[in-house]
Amino acid sequence: ATQSCEGRRSKRYVSQDCVAYQPPYVATVFGDPHVITFDELEYTFNGKGEYVLVHVNSSKAKFDVQGRFEQLPNNFYGSVNTTQLTSIAARDNTSAVIEVRLRPTIAQWRYRMDVFADKRRVYFDRPSLRVQHFPGVTIYQPSYVLNQSQIVIMFQSGAGVEIVENKGYMAARVYLPWTFIGQTSGLFGVWNFNAADDLTDSNNMSYPVTWGPGFTNKQPLNTFQSVYQFANSWRLEDKEVYSVGSSLFIHEYTRTASYYADPSFLPDMNSVLTNMYTVNNQNQNFDPRAADAQKARDLCGDSFQCQYDYFLSLNRDLAFYTLIYQSNFLQIRSQVKQRVITCGILETPRFGRKSNFFFTPGTKVTFECNQDFVLVGDQRRTCTAQGQWDVPVFGYTECLREEEYSMRSLFLTWGLIIIVIGGLLLALICCAHRYFLRQQKQTVKVMNTRTRPVELSRGGKNNEEIRELNSPDTEIH
Repeated sequence: ATQSCEGRRSKRYVSQDCVAYQPPYVATVFGDPHVITFDELEYTFNGKGEYVLVHVNSSKAKFDVQGRFEQLPNNFYGSVNTTQLTSIAARDNTSAVIEVRLRPTIAQWRYRMDVFADKRRVYFDRPSLRVQHFPGVTIYQPSYVLNQSQIVIMFQSGAGVEIVENKGYMAARVYLPWTFIGQTSGLFGVWNFNAADDLTDSNNMSYPVTWGPGFTNKQPLNTFQSVYQFANSWRLEDKEVYSVGSSLFIHEYTRTASYYADPSFLPDMNSVLTNMYTVNNQNQNFDPRAADAQKARDLCGDSFQCQYDYFLSLNRDLAFYTLIYQSNFLQIRSQVKQRVITCGILETPRFGRKSNFFFTPGTKVTFECNQDFVLVGDQRRTCTAQGQWDVPVFGYTECLREEEYSMRSLFLTWGLIIIVIGGLLLALICCAHRYFLRQQKQTVKVMNTRTRPVELSRGGKNNEEIRELNSPDTEIH
C-alpha cells in the first residue's frame, strides 16, 4: 500500500499527502496477446490489426488508448497464427497524441522503443530529458532505465499509460482514476465492477461470459469464438466510426489502418486449447506435441497465459516474459486494492528542513534548521499505525534567527528573574505584615493587662488594699 500510494504520488496520480487517496484501477495487455480488464476478466485474443483498448466519449471526458497487433514470426512447425502487441497510441481530450512503438530487432541496440509526440520523435537519453511536457500530457522515463524500455505517460485527467519492453515483447498497462467508472468501452471492458458485461462490442451488444472449468475463475477459456467476435468489433478502420473512433497511429510510407488489419486472419483458438491438455503424455513418440506441452508446464507452472504462448510459439522468451508481465500486473493490482494509511503531511518549518517527506506508519521525521537559525519546539515526530502523528511535546516547530532567539531568551530570562524577585518581595512583605500584626496584638494584650481594674476580694483587709490600688491618686512605680 505504501509503495502504491508513494509511487503514484510521484509518477502518476499526484495528491498532496495521500489523505483520502483513491488508488487507480488498472488493466493490461501482454504476451500473445492476453487481456485483463478493469473488472478482472481475463481472456486471450489473437486479432491482427489496430484495435481500441479503451474508449471514453462522454460529456465529461474523452480518452482513447489503442493497440496494434502484428503476427509472430514462424516457428519450427511453420506459420504461427497468433499476434503480439507492437505499438500503443493514446490521447486525452485535446492533448498531444502519444505513440510508443516497438523498434525492429536489428534496431534495438540503443533504444528498445520509439516514442512519438504529435508525430515528432522524442528521446529520453539525457537527465534533462527524463521528463518531457507536451500539451495536456507528460512523458516520463524512470531514472534507472537507459534504453527507453519503460515509458510512463501521464495525462491531465489523471489517466496514465505504462509501456514496458523486454527481449522484443511489449506490455501495456492503463491506469484510470475513479472518475472514469461507467464510461469505458473497448477491449479493456466496461469498468463498472461487473465482469459479466466486459465483452460488450462497439454496437453495445454484450456477449455472455462463461468460465472455463479447471482453470482460473477469471479465465473464460471456452469462449474463444465469442471473444474473437467481440474484439473484432473494436478493430479500427481507415475512416472514423462514431462508436470506435479513428486511428491515432502514425502511418508511414502511405500505410493505413487497413494495411495492418487482416479480416481473413484466423487465429488458433479451441484447437490450441484442446491440443494443450489432451496430448498423449504416455507415448510422446506417438504425439510429438506432448513434449511441448510438458515443457510449457515445466516453464510456466499454473499460468495458462504462459503455457499458451509457449505451446503456440515454442518461444521461451515470449512465454517467460508473459509470465513476468502477468506476475507484475497481479502484484500491482493487489497493491492498489490495499487500504492506504497515512498521517498526512507535516509542514516544513520556515528556514528549516525535514529529514524526509514520508507520512506512512513507521515514518520518523526529524527537523533541522538552516545555518544561523535555531530550532525551537518539537525536534522529531513519528507516524503511528493508527494514521496519526504522535502527541507533540510543545505542539509547534519553528526556526528562529540567532539574534531573535537570543533576544527571546534574554526576555525570558529577565522575565523569570523579575518573577522570582517579585515573588520573594511579595513573600517578604507578607512575612513582615504578619510579624507586624503579631507584635501589635501582643502590645495591645500587655496594655490591657496593666490597665484592667483589680477585682475586690471578699476579705476585709485585702479589700482595703485593693481600693487603694484602684484609686486614681495611687501612683504606679
